[in-house]
Amino acid sequence: IYDKSGLMCQLDFSATPKNQSGILFSHIITEYTLGQAIADGIVKRPKIAEIENIPELESDNAAEKYRVQIDAAVDKWRTIYKELKKTGKKPILFVMAENTRAADQVADYLDSFKELSDRVLTIHTNKNDEVRTTELDQARKWAREIDEADNPFRAIVSVLMLVEGWDVRNVKVVVPLRPLTAKSKILPEQTLGRGLRRMFPGQLF
Repeated sequence: IYDKSGLMCQLDFSATPKNQSGILFSHIITEYTLGQAIADGIVKRPKIAEIENIPELESDNAAEKYRVQIDAAVDKWRTIYKELKKTGKKPILFVMAENTRAADQVADYLDSFKELSDRVLTIHTNKNDEVRTTELDQARKWAREIDEADNPFRAIVSVLMLVEGWDVRNVKVVVPLRPLTAKSKILPEQTLGRGLRRMFPGQLF
């Protein structure tokens, strides 16, 4: 906001106005909570699924270790895919892996499903969970275009690249295989936020 003398103030907007410890910024003017946004129909109404009695599988392969969770997610995605097929919209399955090795393993397993074969996009990060500079432009392009009808991808597997700043509407199933007890206390909210943008104006899904 400017006046004749120059800059008067700068306004920043964030879905997670907190630091990495989960503490609200001290300079907040007003807070519009996620719960209120859901109640007002601004975003989708999320359904958080919990799987009981999951067997503890010790394996170096993330696809084997989290087989129950992944299979449940694919089954849910299939149901939604069938429901939305007549609308011309494709739902996106988003998996947040623990590291790049696990991302490769999960992507390989997803590729074994007929509906997802050659339709799984893996976005790699470096050791600091940042997209490699050489891949950043392409990763952003893939991410921006994932909603497009002619985009072939139906699933995305990544580590942290898509935690924030990803304006995609078609994510319908989110699978957090990365522990939500990580140092970042806002990670659960950011992860949930990947699937909250609405696919259809005026409808809560």
